[in-house]
Amino acid sequence: MKSFFMMDNSKDHGKEAMLGYQISWLMRLAARKDVENRKLHEISRFTLLQLLDMKDCRDVDIVEVNVSREWHYIDVFAKCKVRRNNQIEEHLIIIENKIYTNLADGQLNKNSNTFHSYYPNFPVERTHFWLISCKEDSWEKQEQECANAESDWRLLWFYDVIGGKLDNPIGNDIFDEFWVNEWY
Repeated sequence: MKSFFMMDNSKDHGKEAMLGYQISWLMRLAARKDVENRKLHEISRFTLLQLLDMKDCRDVDIVEVNVSREWHYIDVFAKCKVRRNNQIEEHLIIIENKIYTNLADGQLNKNSNTFHSYYPNFPVERTHFWLISCKEDSWEKQEQECANAESDWRLLWFYDVIGGKLDNPIGNDIFDEFWVNEWY
């Protein structure tokens, strides 16, 4: 089904901004205990735990998630607190997302340097740098840019953010419009 809301006459239809909003929303939903749509909560929890590199998530309680968009030109910046093994851990997630545009020269390093200037002593094992993209035509180039970046940037296909492309709606209009309906 074609998306109604994601189509307009602008150059990129605001889709990179929308991806940032969607990721931000999903991460914040993961920390909420009152999400009525069970599938939406499962997907949001999957999204956040994947971005935190927490594969074994049975014993992880998401305590708090604070997200900033366009923090010092970084698309999405999140501070997350999780409880694991009865210990509170703070993690930071830095996301650059691309739908139609390419990375600017040195963009990942610039974002890394900005982050490190504000958090110079934050533990590297709890810092997560992601480039989220649907630009299939430049995938290899983006992989190389992540590999050459100063920090440990990793590339993630944008549907993999939610565990893969969904064929059927989950019953949440905001989610379904962006992740299920065809728009790109």
